[in-house]
Amino acid sequence: MQAAVIYLSSLAVFLTPFARAAEIPIIILALCGLVMTVRNYRAVVERKSIKIYSLLFLMLWLPIIFSMPDAVKISVVIKLIFEFVRFYFFGVLVICKFEDGKINNKIVSLVSIVLIIWIVDALIQKLVGYDLLGFPLSPKRLNGIFGRHFKLGLYLAVYSPILMVYIDRIKVKYYKILLFCLLSLVIFLAGSRGGWIMYAVGCTGILGYLYLKYQTVNLKLVIAVASLMVVVFGASYLYVPTFTARVDKSLLVFSGDLKLVDRATSSRLPIWTVAVRMFKDHPINGVGASDFRYAYNDYADKDDPFANASGDGTGAMHSHNMIFDIGCETGTLGLLGLVGFCGTLLFLWIRADRSQRLNAAPFAIGLLAALFPLNTHFAFYSGAWSQVIFWYAAFYIAAISMRENPAVDGNVQRG
Repeated sequence: MQAAVIYLSSLAVFLTPFARAAEIPIIILALCGLVMTVRNYRAVVERKSIKIYSLLFLMLWLPIIFSMPDAVKISVVIKLIFEFVRFYFFGVLVICKFEDGKINNKIVSLVSIVLIIWIVDALIQKLVGYDLLGFPLSPKRLNGIFGRHFKLGLYLAVYSPILMVYIDRIKVKYYKILLFCLLSLVIFLAGSRGGWIMYAVGCTGILGYLYLKYQTVNLKLVIAVASLMVVVFGASYLYVPTFTARVDKSLLVFSGDLKLVDRATSSRLPIWTVAVRMFKDHPINGVGASDFRYAYNDYADKDDPFANASGDGTGAMHSHNMIFDIGCETGTLGLLGLVGFCGTLLFLWIRADRSQRLNAAPFAIGLLAALFPLNTHFAFYSGAWSQVIFWYAAFYIAAISMRENPAVDGNVQRG
């Protein structure tokens, strides 16, 4: 069963580019987790790690339920409530089957292979105009295996801490340098500013991981990494016009001119203005989880470019920022849940010993990148991004709780 958990969890990452296919492995593992919980209920629920994960889940799940009274479209919220349950039982299974450090190595290796495939596929697309699946290169950004969706940079960046831990384990120095440069190059060329920020957060976290692992500050390594980043970034800026245009546009955010700032953020200012209005109108429990688009037109200005943009009576899909997203859709309760979620993760890290931190580091850094508030994001309550967060959270709790007794012969021992 442990092998199935490892391979299906990795498959969920592999299937990310293919719409909702990535949900299939999670649902399978969730059903297995449900069966295991029913068969070994007492042994499962008495584990300290499961209690912690349950608390984390409730912090994000309960605000969705509490958003129902003021929900613009309650059917969407009810559907979301039931869909979220899969993340809970997926996490329960992962935590209970995480027997030792070997699973850490295996999941890091398998996910890294997936990311390397994405990188190679994207580079082939850049060189010949088509990726391995026949997706054409977009004139705007490098899209790789994600086809017409510009999500390569975001997902590659959020999972990059795992690949960087894998790179650290490679013995040949030149392979390390090559893989790190290719990773950086593809994330830059993918042109997602949210991806750039998550990658910067991930690289910073990895430097902390290296200090934790080697117990020293390797100034040569820090200088080498920084130099490589500058070289890759500089070469991309000088020789790739689409990347140059993307960077120049992003720098307008520092202009001080609201019109230019709006342009730099891809016209996000009207969306954020609407989100603030929603929060002010429903400060306790929001307008309903995932109901932003349905409430948008009621709060938008007459000349808002996103009001009824799709022609079906809805507005912008989401607010493109985690804080705005949670604040307007689930209100103060949702924001308090997020603070509690992050605070609990941090508390566990502080209490953990060095070996536990090393095991949990790739997942901790991934969570830090995914939850970094000063960034643009996918819709927080969307199945796609919630899956990333709970995927990381489950492995983080499992890795940082390794002192508990492992599962033996298919039965869960008490922690």
